[in-house]
Amino acid sequence: MRLALKFIILCLLAIRGQYSCAELPQAQIAQSDAEIKIAKQCYDELNQDLKLSRLAPKVGLIQPGRDYYPSIEMLANKSKATKEDKSAISYWGKMRRECDEKYFTATKDRFSAEASILMRERREQIYPLLAKLYNGDVSFGEFNALRQEANSTTIKLLQEILLREKEKREQLIKENDAKKEEFRREQAESIRKEETATQQKAQLEQQQIQIQRQQQLQAAQLLMQQQQIEEQRQRDAIAEWEQSVARGQAQAEKNRQLMFPKRTSCNSQLIGNQWQTVCQ
Repeated sequence: MRLALKFIILCLLAIRGQYSCAELPQAQIAQSDAEIKIAKQCYDELNQDLKLSRLAPKVGLIQPGRDYYPSIEMLANKSKATKEDKSAISYWGKMRRECDEKYFTATKDRFSAEASILMRERREQIYPLLAKLYNGDVSFGEFNALRQEANSTTIKLLQEILLREKEKREQLIKENDAKKEEFRREQAESIRKEETATQQKAQLEQQQIQIQRQQQLQAAQLLMQQQQIEEQRQRDAIAEWEQSVARGQAQAEKNRQLMFPKRTSCNSQLIGNQWQTVCQ
């Protein structure tokens, strides 16, 4: 219960703005800083208003974002509103409502819907209490005690909202992290498949090149064999032709000898110490 209301508000702002609770939500408040400044100025001027000087020691003239912890003297005050007090109470309620409207206009987009409703209800709680104080139904001490109780209840509810929204934000962060991780895995798998496909394509192209080289080598070998066979056939044909020519020449010579037999003549010649007959 002792958690400062201002800190809770800043944390609610931080959650909606996705900031750490330890940081001021500068990015979120930039849009309506001027409006918030005007609203705070309205409360400050009201707190310093001389028309409320007699009321200030009896009740706390505070602005949103501040805890309400009345002093012991305020809680122990059993007196009820006098005629002059009632005039000040009426004036305070009227002027405070104007400041409240400025405050809610300036901060309407700062909180979640649940927190905004609770904050407005908290600010509205004081007016029925002011009416009781004005009518003399409660003393100043009772008014301060009821106001403190309402404030403490509001802080508790804001703490619960803060916890729920924090858990919701943490869950969203987990879900986003899970989606990022899933996306990362899908990207990695896609890259792996692409690399595998590229490698397979390169291997296939290499295999095709090897097949083409083998086919070219086989074609070259076949051509060489065909050339060797053709060259051998030509050599065999030339040899056969030469043999045929030789046979023809031999047959022609034989035929010539048959047609023109060779005449022989014999003469006696002295060979050494002896005479011998030599025929040609």
